[in-house]
Amino acid sequence: MNIQTVQDIFKPNWVFRLFTQNRWPAWAIIALIVLAPVAVFGVIAALLGEFPLYAGNLLSYSGPVWVGLALTAYYWFTQTFPRTILAFIPSLDVTEDAILAVMRKWAERLANRLSIMILVTVPLSLAAVQDTFTLWSTSTTQWMGTPWVQSGHPLFFAIVWSFYYGVSVSFMLGSGMVGIAGCALLINDLLKMPLKLEYYRRLRSVLDLSTGIGVWTFVSFAITVIGQAFIKPNSSANLLTSSLFLSVLASIALLISFLSPLLPAHDAIMQAKHKKLELYEERLYEIANQIDHLITSRKNKTLEALQKDRELVKEQIVEIEAIPEWPITVLSISKIISASILMPFLNGIPEYIKGNFTSYFTGFLHK
Repeated sequence: MNIQTVQDIFKPNWVFRLFTQNRWPAWAIIALIVLAPVAVFGVIAALLGEFPLYAGNLLSYSGPVWVGLALTAYYWFTQTFPRTILAFIPSLDVTEDAILAVMRKWAERLANRLSIMILVTVPLSLAAVQDTFTLWSTSTTQWMGTPWVQSGHPLFFAIVWSFYYGVSVSFMLGSGMVGIAGCALLINDLLKMPLKLEYYRRLRSVLDLSTGIGVWTFVSFAITVIGQAFIKPNSSANLLTSSLFLSVLASIALLISFLSPLLPAHDAIMQAKHKKLELYEERLYEIANQIDHLITSRKNKTLEALQKDRELVKEQIVEIEAIPEWPITVLSISKIISASILMPFLNGIPEYIKGNFTSYFTGFLHK
């Protein structure tokens, strides 16, 4: 099995198909996807006589930046996930065919299913459309898009906003959620297979992957929150409460993405340790019985050899018991937990800018 084998299994997934083709480098693909809509909308804005208003507003670029960030994260995943699998599978005491069967199962059931991605995207798109309708129908709301709303072609600018946040960003989020869920379930199934205890350190590669996903989640959330502080600085209390609630959900999602492989990895190590310890304990019991028999018969030479064997088995048992049951350091888990706790406070940045940081949290707690 090699990287190409793993990539071929997930080739029907649009992300893998996009970034595993060999005709265009990743940076060119990302640049094309990000800049093409900006250029198209720019041409239309020029034809409508609204180009200065379009080009001079940061909203024209906030959506493309988010899309570019998402595509960069997805490219990282297409390169990291196959390497993680290849680094991890030597620790499994099963055949390559059994591993490939599990990978194909979750690829076909979830990770490669465009229909499920669209289904998950729909509610996200509807929420974005509702947000667009609210912003464009309320002339008293002051935000970065107010000049667009009050322009001579508000419908055009509503389409621009909806294209990015109702279609592009929503689809990126929806497909990412489905893809990551499929890979998480795949890893969970692999971790249920018999483990070669000598390779327990290989499990850290899975935790490295989940840590990377957690970092991308945090960075994306931080950029979104900071962007909100400038795009929508004047928000109602209800919107702020909703925003804090969403930040809590993001914190939970971050912890789940990090901890989801941790528990099955712990179980796999525990089962492998128990299995190995049982073998050595049985051997230790056999040696003890033989020593008892030899002490009675006074065969000192054989007795010394068995005593050496017993000490060797005891050393092996001590080494097995010393193997960490959690394939992660305290420092690593503290970083992720700290990041998840920080998310709701990070979401208070928009209110901090307005000097209402305390009321932001107290208002939520009194709801």
